[in-house]
Amino acid sequence: CADVTLQAGIHLPRMIKKGHAGFEIHWNLTLPGKSYYINPHGLWQRAVPTQIAGSQTLMLSLEDTLLYLCLHAAYKHHFSFGLRPLCDINELIERSGNTLDWDAVVNRACNQKWQRGIFMVLQLAVDIMEATIPEVVLKRLRPADTSNAVLDAVRAQLFTDKSLAQSIPDSFAKILESRGLIDKIKIIGERVFVPKVLIANKYSIPENSLRIYGGYLHRFYDVLHSHGNTFKKIEKLYKKNSTVKSIAERKKIIADWLEVE
Repeated sequence: CADVTLQAGIHLPRMIKKGHAGFEIHWNLTLPGKSYYINPHGLWQRAVPTQIAGSQTLMLSLEDTLLYLCLHAAYKHHFSFGLRPLCDINELIERSGNTLDWDAVVNRACNQKWQRGIFMVLQLAVDIMEATIPEVVLKRLRPADTSNAVLDAVRAQLFTDKSLAQSIPDSFAKILESRGLIDKIKIIGERVFVPKVLIANKYSIPENSLRIYGGYLHRFYDVLHSHGNTFKKIEKLYKKNSTVKSIAERKKIIADWLEVE
């Protein structure tokens, strides 16, 4: 069970103490099965020594830290996270001086097919925070199909109330904005047919057991049972509230653009 948890999760349950910031112990930064998955082996290889509270330890390289900040804002939260990531990125770039290897950032982003999310966050950092990012970096990362509609949607989402934007899951927004039944079924299927390791972890089933297929049936029931009523409530708001409709429209535009390979 511990091995499955290590494969399926990325951190222990959050530790919270009243009056203090929450604390999470991570062994990875992204969930398996995601298009933006990060192999932790490379992170450890590139880690650099540092000192925290008088103790020697390791930290992410500057390039990996920058890439992760971008991935988290773009792919994890689809820009519904306010300005904090841009402030962190600007501070990182300012403090790194000339030691940040921009070629490594671009090459790693392109090799991992992260360039869309990385480009958009760095472009926002320049536009809003006036971050000192070489123009050639943005040119190398910028996808050819980057339109004003996408840029406008991302900027609007960035300044949308965070709690409101995050109250509409991306999958719900895609279903609401999808017109065809086949598209809606496909989106629901993506929520049900997650990697086997996640099913194994969720329902305490060995990953190589035939029972895993029963786990997918259980997953289908759980998705409908857990999210069905919530979806109906959001659907009513979507039809009546122009703000909710606009958020859903932007979420779909952003998700579709990020998912292009």
